[in-house]
Amino acid sequence: KEILQALLRKIPNRLETEDIEYLASVTHGFVGADLSLVCAEASLAAAKRVASSASNSINPNFLFEPQFNRFSSFVES
Repeated sequence: KEILQALLRKIPNRLETEDIEYLASVTHGFVGADLSLVCAEASLAAAKRVASSASNSINPNFLFEPQFNRFSSFVES
């Protein structure tokens, strides 16, 4: 959990305490490199979502909002 929290401090996110608790529980046994990759994948998913959007009025901060709601797909891969 501590490694995950340290990684999440480096990227903008809207995760609540219970979200972080959930992420920590489903990644039990992951090492720092694994968690770093999952965070990077979630951030990349956010960038892809924005890039594929037709709207030009998207808040630039939204681009970097990681997609942890799709987290399970990263963990299961």
